[in-house]
Amino acid sequence: MEEQAAVGKINGSKVRMALLYAFPKTVPIMVGYVFLGMAYGILMSVNGFGVFWAALNSLLVYTGSLEFIGVNFLAAAVSPVTAFVMALMISAKKLKSYLIFALTDETFSIVCEEEPPETISREWMYFWMSLLDQMYWIVGSVMGAALGNVITFNTKGLDFA
Repeated sequence: MEEQAAVGKINGSKVRMALLYAFPKTVPIMVGYVFLGMAYGILMSVNGFGVFWAALNSLLVYTGSLEFIGVNFLAAAVSPVTAFVMALMISAKKLKSYLIFALTDETFSIVCEEEPPETISREWMYFWMSLLDQMYWIVGSVMGAALGNVITFNTKGLDFA
């Protein structure tokens, strides 16, 4: 029983160490994702979708340009079959495991360049970098959707972001 507790502590420590190692590496992505996510959230809000829909969509659709195209699909009530086919064409990776699902250009660039010390679990570092990057996107989207309810300005061209 004591051995299992000790193994659990060691594994928990490795997970925590990987998180503490991964976080500072993802800060530059956080800055970009929060602002891009805000643009996306504002577009969702302007098109009549609230904070809940921006958060849900950001959680489930995390593939770059598909989120922005998705706003138009939702607003125009495009057929779900058409939207699904377009989603597959843009990013078939949603059909694989979380790490593949969460692999964006930005995450790929920091994962490929990073050589963690031997004391850091590479797998957990990949997981934390991917999860943190997705969380930054979600936070930015929610902030943008909330701001979009209060701020009014011409959003033409914002979907280009």
